[in-house]
Parts: sequence; structure tokens; C-alpha cells
Amino acid sequence: MTKILLIQFILTLLIAAGYSIKNGVIGYSILLGGLIYSIPVGFALQREFSASQKSATDAKQVLIWMYGNELLKLGLTVALFIVTFGLLQFIHSPSLLITYISSHLLAILLTSVFR
Repeated sequence: MTKILLIQFILTLLIAAGYSIKNGVIGYSILLGGLIYSIPVGFALQREFSASQKSATDAKQVLIWMYGNELLKLGLTVALFIVTFGLLQFIHSPSLLITYISSHLLAILLTSVFR
């Protein structure tokens, strides 16, 4: 999964750099949309596959850990959206949201390719 996240981040950087040449705000917004997706997912992956998680053998404990990670990921995503829209004045909202949604779709596509 980290390979998929790296591919997504590199694609986001390339697309953001390309759009930055024409319109800096759109490129910046694309980069932020990719970061809003990548940071919580990377954080959840790090926690999910940590050493303490690998040592858990109780199925109930593993399930609680997984749901906790999902809640943390959701909370971090909401916090990043609040910070982005609350603190930054020049944002192209459609670009940011399209990039965020596209990152989810790309994850589904890449997961099916790398099985």
C-alpha cells in the first residue's frame, strides 16, 4: 500500500507542477488536495502496521485498532480541510476537491493493478 501512496503522491506532484506553470493557484490547490488525502492515509498506514499492531493476536483487539485508525484518519482529514479552507485565502476549491476525490479513485485503480 505504501507503494500505491507513493505513486499517487508523485502523480499529484507532477500534475500540480504542470498546472502551476499556467495558474499557480490551481497548481497549489491540486497539491493541497493530494496532501489532504495522502497525509491521513500515510498516518493510518504507519499506525496500522506498527510493531504493537503486529503483536496483537486477539481478533477483537485488532478490529478495535483498525476502527480506531479509521476514526483518526477521518478526524485528521476533516481537520486538514478545516485548516485549508479556514486559513488559506487563495484556493481553487474545485481543483482541490477533484484532486481529493481522484486520489480515492486512483487508490482503487492502483490496488486492483498491484494485486
